[in-house]
Amino acid sequence: MKVPKLTSFPCSGYVDGSLYSFENGSYVNESIDNMSTGSGYWLRFDEAGTCAFSGEPVNELSITLSENWNLISGITSETSIYSIGDPNNIIIPGTFYAFNESYELTEILEPGKGYWVRSTSAGSINIGSVRLGKITTPFASTLNNANIIIINGAELYFGVDIPEAERLSYSLPPKPPTGAFDVRFTGDWKYCGSEGVIELINPGEPLEVEFNVRDGENWKLVNKETNSTFILHGEGNIVNLGGGDSFILQKID
Repeated sequence: MKVPKLTSFPCSGYVDGSLYSFENGSYVNESIDNMSTGSGYWLRFDEAGTCAFSGEPVNELSITLSENWNLISGITSETSIYSIGDPNNIIIPGTFYAFNESYELTEILEPGKGYWVRSTSAGSINIGSVRLGKITTPFASTLNNANIIIINGAELYFGVDIPEAERLSYSLPPKPPTGAFDVRFTGDWKYCGSEGVIELINPGEPLEVEFNVRDGENWKLVNKETNSTFILHGEGNIVNLGGGDSFILQKID
């Protein structure tokens, strides 16, 4: 099916020069007329709005993935990730991510949105009517009993050990382009064991921090810039995390 190329984006309010694809492990600045079906993109807007697209429906796609992270899009209708054809079993479970203020796991691909997925190797997946090698088993996270810290809605987990064979399922997509919020542990992880360094990208938003620590455990969060220390015990929040972009999270024996 031939899909017409866009020569202008069908909505206003986007920032010129902020359209990016992701190729060979890095962001590539794109022009509107180079956008292609099945690929996902970053595009920054000054304010919320709605874009209306027209054209022939896209009911099925075969998408070629590269090894590691890929930025893709779906078809015209909502699609469960558990109906995606993965004949060579290359998709790493637990790595379908959307971006909504921050990265969040998703099980549904919505029309008009881009998504990250991580692959063990190069290969093709099928979305739509051709569904060979379905992903049939939902991902069973081992983080359900971990400690948690939530910074502006983004969840990080700590005090848990992950088997080496499963670690990539708890990795995060590449940091977003300039202007977006992001929080993660060093190494692009969403979890740490007894100690980790939290990296923060904040374009100036007020920080809202909540935490939930298992009974009997005490942790400290240290602002590496100001050396301010916060004790994490039970459930609570941090009113003023302070400036800086790097924080040490460490278990107190």
